[in-house]
Order: sequence, then structure tokens, then C-alpha cells
Amino acid sequence: MPDFEYQKNLAATVLIGEKRYGNPVWGLPYDPYNKFSEGQFRILLMRLQKLLLDPEFKMNQPHTISNGDQVFIIDRPIIDGSMIFVVILQEVDFDDKLIKAITEVVNRRSIYTSKKFYSGLQSLYYQEKEKKEFTSILGASTDPLSALNLLKENTIESESLDQIANLLSIIGTNEELSANVIDTFYITLQMISKISDDQNADIMLDAAFVIASRFLENQDFIHSTELLEKIATKAKTVGRTALEIACRIRTARITKLKGTDNGLDIINILSPIDENNLEEVSQDDREEYYCLQGYGFYLMSNFDTAENLYMMAITTPKSAVYPSMNKAEAHWFIGRLASQNYSPEVATRELITAASIALANGNEAISTLYNHLAAKQELKWSFMLSSAAVISRLEKDLSTSEYQAWLSLSKLLAAYRHADKIHRIKDISNEKNEIISITSNILDQVNTDSSAILNEIVQNLNLIDQGELTIDNELELLKFLSSKISSMTPLPTPIILLIANDGRLIMGGDVLADSWEESISSKDHLFSGALSAIMAILSEVTSSESYLRMVDAGQTQIMIEKSIVCTGALLVDRDLIVIREGLRSIVEFMAINYPRLEEWDGYSIDFSAVRPKVNQVFNDALSAIKNY
Repeated sequence: MPDFEYQKNLAATVLIGEKRYGNPVWGLPYDPYNKFSEGQFRILLMRLQKLLLDPEFKMNQPHTISNGDQVFIIDRPIIDGSMIFVVILQEVDFDDKLIKAITEVVNRRSIYTSKKFYSGLQSLYYQEKEKKEFTSILGASTDPLSALNLLKENTIESESLDQIANLLSIIGTNEELSANVIDTFYITLQMISKISDDQNADIMLDAAFVIASRFLENQDFIHSTELLEKIATKAKTVGRTALEIACRIRTARITKLKGTDNGLDIINILSPIDENNLEEVSQDDREEYYCLQGYGFYLMSNFDTAENLYMMAITTPKSAVYPSMNKAEAHWFIGRLASQNYSPEVATRELITAASIALANGNEAISTLYNHLAAKQELKWSFMLSSAAVISRLEKDLSTSEYQAWLSLSKLLAAYRHADKIHRIKDISNEKNEIISITSNILDQVNTDSSAILNEIVQNLNLIDQGELTIDNELELLKFLSSKISSMTPLPTPIILLIANDGRLIMGGDVLADSWEESISSKDHLFSGALSAIMAILSEVTSSESYLRMVDAGQTQIMIEKSIVCTGALLVDRDLIVIREGLRSIVEFMAINYPRLEEWDGYSIDFSAVRPKVNQVFNDALSAIKNY
């Protein structure tokens, strides 16, 4: 049994994370005795991630990690994944009493910070008396409807808040609540009003939040709004900052979902929140806070502030490996703003990134919408390039004119690839003839080999427009046509990114650059979108023996390969075998020469040998490419 009795303080470090689609994303730890330095904590996260991804790992039992610490991990379901609660002990083992306390605190449903988790755990572990049993009136029910009937049929004024809160928590596990909305609502409201400022109201407030969240999930905006406002007010009074913030964010979300056209409605709801306290809430709540603020300022036509706030959602935190739908919304907004500013290149990149994130979050319908919006921007981009090609031709810059014409056709094919098949004829296909006519006139003058390829493009796009091909056959055909165009256009220098498996950027830049610092700074506008797209699909890339993946990010495609120590990515404009092999070679080099990279603390590994290796590998690879 752990010897904690002397100070009545639990000598443990605790941590809360979220497991989204099989992958953990961690919040801030609570380490009351400063057992871990920042570097040691990074190593701990990687050890936990490795443990959680082990096929033989089991929840709800102690484990020993590689440094000898004892770890107990328990999860709790949420809408699209699970919350993960971790307790770490050093030099001691877990006993039954502590495991029981951990389980009971987690089952209280609503916990927002690691510190809150720790305090609840410590309180239960050291309580002087055993927890009171339910009175004979209330009973010990685990069925939501039975629990509600007990509260409705008995006098509850004399019962303790904790007992009633436990029954409300049970009621909150009912996914419907539709037939019992009024009863549940008024009982919860009554119990919130009973909380006095000097009373420990944690369990009651948590239970009320569960009920309010369930109403919100069921689109019951009236009852959820009133409960959330009451909980936020009481939470502020009793010092539950994280709970207050969570309530205000959800109230603002409801205002947005109801279709307000006044941005001040949203901003005023969020205005009591101190941004310095945002680190106390979950990653999703931080992202949603900035998205909601951004949307509010957008409605007020303050586009610069809105864009800055949406960028905060994208970059908070920088090492988030699996982006949420909030990040998808942020990329969508920036893409939308770019389209209004006649910047189809930026708009395409952001919208395709948003589509990748939405698909990774299981929202195929939104992903299809974002891809179609990107296709419309690619069509605009194609028109702009064809116009630029005409101007270059008039200025007698024949090589530039040819390049722009081929690139215009490439963007047209990309628009076909990303467009929703149902709306493609109206939004894309009806515009193709003008682009093909302009580019054909230019290419016929400067490149005698172009006619056959142009005829092939026209014939196959007409075949696609007939709508008789399957989606897979269409994509194969478009890929074939793209390869024809790629063979006629020069290859730009690829950019490489090397990323730790917890999402931190190790280094990167042009594969042939003498200084990666300079080459990265010149292309920073690509990085936020590229990194988000990489992280959105990283869960699909399981090992260096699996597959290379290609992801569109506007004009750039992202080639990805993952090893046991890091992920390698190339930003390229096409898929070539020699470049694939080069990326595989670099990832293998990292695995062989940096075997402890998965425990990297951020500063203690010398990577000076990496850039020369990259230069050597890609010098050889690119010299074999005809059009480079």
C-alpha cells in the first residue's frame, strides 16, 4: 500500500487526455511535487503513447513503464472517443483502495483539469469516514429511468446534494432524455439553486453539467442554455474556473447554432473568460473558444481579427497530433476569406486541409463539402493561370507561358478530382472548354508534342462528364492524365519535414538547401496547412513497413512515411518513385541513427548529420529526373 498517510497528500502525478479515433492527445499534467522536468514529461508522454498503442495493452489495471514508474490508466466514453485518466506513482505500487478511488472519481462524469482530478482523488482516498450509502428512500439505482422516478416520487429536500448528484449522473447516462426532459430539467435546476457559496458543490455541478450536455447533444437548446448559464454563474462563485469556461463556450456554441447574425451575441457570452485560464480546459474547448470568437468578429465584418483568432485555433497547441473539427472549421474559414480576397492558391490549400481533417474525424459529408469548395477554387486558379499564360505569351516569355498553360490544365484536373460528382457538371465541367481552348492555343504554338496529350485530356474529361464511370475509375483516369501533364512540366525542389511521433517538428526545409533555417522561413505559409494535413491522416500510417501516403494541400502534395521513431514528409507537386524511395531512405536513416528519438526531450540530440544525408539522397534522386 502506498505510504501517503504522513502528509495526507497523494504523492502522485496525474494527467488527462482524449483518445480520438484510437490516438491519444494529452492535456496539461498536475505534478504537485515536481517529479518531472519538462524534458522528462515529454519522455513520459511518449512512453504512455507507446503503451496505449500496444495491441496487448489493457485499461483499468496497473502497468510498469520503461523507467520503472507504476501507471494506472482508465478511460471514459465521450461522443467520438474517450477521456483517458492517468495516475503515475514512483517507487510504490497501487493498492485496492487507491484503484477504487480512481474509478469513483472518473465515474463522476465531468472533470476538466488534471488538478481537479487530483483533488477529487486525494479527497476520496483520505476521507475519514466511508462514503455514506444512499438513504433507504433514494436507494442505489444504476438505471437512468429508475433513478429519475426515485427523484420524482420522493421528498428530496432533506437529502444531501452528493446523493442527489449521483442519481443525476446516472440519469445523464441516458442518451435520449426526451420523454423526461421537463422533470430532469427542473430537478437539476432546483439542486443548483440549493448550492451555497461555502458548500462543496463539485459533484452536484458536475452532474448538472452532464445533464446540460445531454440536452445539448439532443439539440434541446432552450433547456441546455438555461442550465449552462446557471452552472457557469455558480461555478464562478465556488471557484470552478474550468467548468465556468466550458459552460460559456457551449452557450456561445448554441447561439451560433441557432443562427445569430449578430457577432456581439457570441462575443458577449465569451467576454467573462480570461484567456490566461484557457490552459485549464481541454484542447477542444481552447480551439472552439478561438473559433467562436473568430466567427463573432466575422459577423461584425472585422475580418482581420477573425482571421487572427481562427489562426489561434489552428496553432493551439502546436504539437496537436490529431486535429479536431474545430481546426477543420478554422482552415475552412481562412480558405473562405482567401477566396473572397481572390487568392485561390491559399483558399485551395486551406479548404483541402479542412476536408482532410473532417474526413479523419469521421465527418464524410463535411469533408465532401470542403473538397467541392476547394474544387471551385481550383477552377478559378486554372482560369487565372491560363490568363497569366496569355500575358506571358504576349510578352514573348515562351517558357513561362508554356509552364503556366500546363499548370492551368493540372489545376483543372485537380478540380475534377475534388469536386462532388453530383454538382460537378454545373460548377466545374461547364467551364472546362474555355480553359482548354486558351491553353491549347498557347501550347500548339510553343510545343509541337502537346497536341496528342491535349486531345487525350479532352476525350477523357468528356468521358468522365457522361457520368458512367465509377468514382475509383474516374480517379484512376484523372491520375493518368495528371501524370501526362507532369511529364511536360518542370519539377520544383521538394521540401522535407521530419516530425517526432508526438507531433513536434524536428527540422526541415528544401532538400538541396545549404541552410534549412532560411529555406523554412521562406515557405512558412505552407507549413500550418501541411502540418495539419499530415497530422489528420497520421493515424492511417502505422509503420515504415506499411504505405506511403499522398495528400493534396493545394498545389502541393504531401508524401508521408512513418517509422518507429519519426514521421517523414515531402512537399512535392507530383508522385515519383525516385522521390518516394528517397523519403523512405531518410526515414530508415533516422530509425537507424537516432533509435532514442521517441524519447527526445526537445534539445539533447544532435541532428547535424541529417541535412547532409538529405542533400546526398535527393541530389542523387533528382539528377535522375528528366524534367528537374
